[in-house]
Amino acid sequence: MSDWTAFASLSPPLPRRPRTSSRYGGSVAHFDQTFPRPGNIGRKFSDPRFQVEVAHDGETLVRAPLLFREYWRNPKETDAVLRDGWFRTGDLIERTAHGEIRLIGRKKDVIITSGGKTTTQ
Repeated sequence: MSDWTAFASLSPPLPRRPRTSSRYGGSVAHFDQTFPRPGNIGRKFSDPRFQVEVAHDGETLVRAPLLFREYWRNPKETDAVLRDGWFRTGDLIERTAHGEIRLIGRKKDVIITSGGKTTTQ
């Protein structure tokens, strides 16, 4: 699971028939929400079923109805990231004065590859 999967899977439902334009030779959809400001990853969801909070240490906590239930055959890792229905993403975020969410880092700078763990710093 990539770091962005949690955010991508929590996207609020899109309108049934988005307005489109054929400007620049392609179809571009115009949805109700604007694009995030540079450096930000989005805003708080208006749908209360999709919750994003900031833990005391700055880590992103996510809760949603369609969030995964467990890591397959890995209860130890599941217990490490799922607590009381909140998924701990490992991403460090902050909320801006405009209500947007800004990604500021990772709790652990480690990438796990098929060859093993690699420190990113």
